[in-house]
Amino acid sequence: MVRILITGYRGYVGSHVATALKNRNAEIAVICRDVADAERARGDGLDGRVVSLEQHDALRDLASRCDGIAHLAASEDPAFLATNRAAIMAMIDGLRAGTPFLMQGGSVVFGDTGAAPVENPAYNPPPPLAARAALDQDVLAMNGNARTCITYGSLVFGGRGAMIPNLLLATAAKVGYSAYVGDGSAIWSAVHIADWADLIARVLLDGKQAGGAVFPAAQSLTMREVAKAVADAFDPPLPVRSVSAADASELWGFFAPALAMNQHFNGTSARDAYNWTPARLNFSQEMALSAGLLASPEAKGIDLRDRRVDKPNRSCGFVLQRSTNTGTL
Repeated sequence: MVRILITGYRGYVGSHVATALKNRNAEIAVICRDVADAERARGDGLDGRVVSLEQHDALRDLASRCDGIAHLAASEDPAFLATNRAAIMAMIDGLRAGTPFLMQGGSVVFGDTGAAPVENPAYNPPPPLAARAALDQDVLAMNGNARTCITYGSLVFGGRGAMIPNLLLATAAKVGYSAYVGDGSAIWSAVHIADWADLIARVLLDGKQAGGAVFPAAQSLTMREVAKAVADAFDPPLPVRSVSAADASELWGFFAPALAMNQHFNGTSARDAYNWTPARLNFSQEMALSAGLLASPEAKGIDLRDRRVDKPNRSCGFVLQRSTNTGTL
């Protein structure tokens, strides 16, 4: 049986990847924060190991006994970048020859891609993401003994942890309309979280490629189309408005410039190399489902009254500032 190590298994991406790998009958080891976390993992049929990302010898040992790694751990702490880099190097160092090492990335590190879908974009990060882009390039440059891959999410939707859709829904609920910047022609590649997790499982279990960047581009949506889907998720539907860059900053803070740029990638290589066929393409329906999840803050622990973005995100470049409520988007 193939054994895969997952870091960040309780996160938005990691939890879906664990499910996708279990559906493929993989044996899954997961890194846990403490004994209680490990016991919960074992209750879910996973091999929970209490190891921190600072324990490099233990990481090397775990890696040496696995057939692949999905490194999906993340943190908002600025100090995490150095911790993450050292942990990555330790895990790659422990892998056997030809073993896949995969981690997630956020596509904003490529800057504005232009309207046409791109397959091999150059890194062009905004200044806050320069260090993350450098780490990504270093990881891909290590492709050799291990098969290093980074899969870059853009507009990821579905479930309770979808950051950009939830931000747009929460903002629309607060201000009473759904917005897009300028003429709304910016194009984003979109993928359902379950389809992205399926692709990650395929890269780990089926991939024979040499490694590199993998783009889960299931469909292309203009931000005007996204705004319309967000508006239609409410009952009755909200109006849709174009806003200026200045107004966008008032709505979405630090994230506003990203929503005005193109994030358009060619998913043909992912489909061809890994026989990937994304199946969940009804973005409007998923927005309605997500709106339902966000509609009961008392039940879900989510405060819709005070949401904005103002600092960098570990995966796609930005994070939501949390309210004093314990819930997160």
